[in-house]
Amino acid sequence: MRKLRREHGPVERTEHETLVGPYLCLQQGIWHEEMYVRWCKWAMARLSARRRRPRSRAAHAAVDLHSVVTRSRPSVKSRRA
Repeated sequence: MRKLRREHGPVERTEHETLVGPYLCLQQGIWHEEMYVRWCKWAMARLSARRRRPRSRAAHAAVDLHSVVTRSRPSVKSRRA
């Protein structure tokens, strides 16, 4: 992005129409990667916090994620109302 800006100016001012699409795609890619790094740091903090807390016997019990999710979802009838 720095090289594009240095050689051709910012996207708003570039005289090369063929660079507008690549500028936009590059910026989206940068934002995507920044968000991924942010998520990784968030996930690492959650996992780190889990390692620090004591565990109970219930923590080892299996949980059916499907039933947890479907219980919390409103039924089809209530969504139509």
